Amino acid sequence: MLSKDQLKILVARDGGEAIEVARNSCAQAMLLDVNLPKVNGFEVLKIVKGEEATRQIKVAMLTARQAEIDIVRAFSLGADDYVVKPFKQLELVARLSRLLGD
Repeated sequence: MLSKDQLKILVARDGGEAIEVARNSCAQAMLLDVNLPKVNGFEVLKIVKGEEATRQIKVAMLTARQAEIDIVRAFSLGADDYVVKPFKQLELVARLSRLLGD
């Protein structure tokens, strides 16, 4: 869906891979689900925003979890945006464009 909007997409299958992608790429933004295998999205967010080399990456949480406590937790850990599934494609693209400064 996003690749047709001329964005280069890197995919991680679990939280551990997401951390490695963040550390080893020049990513400007990441879409991060809370419910990830191995390392959950909150932990990935905490690590990404806590490391000097990756803290500039804009992180949008994209998850089915819509409880206020989850949203507040994500923002307190440094999330730049929070999108609840199901989502609208144009809205997601607009949010990513805003994060990327386009």
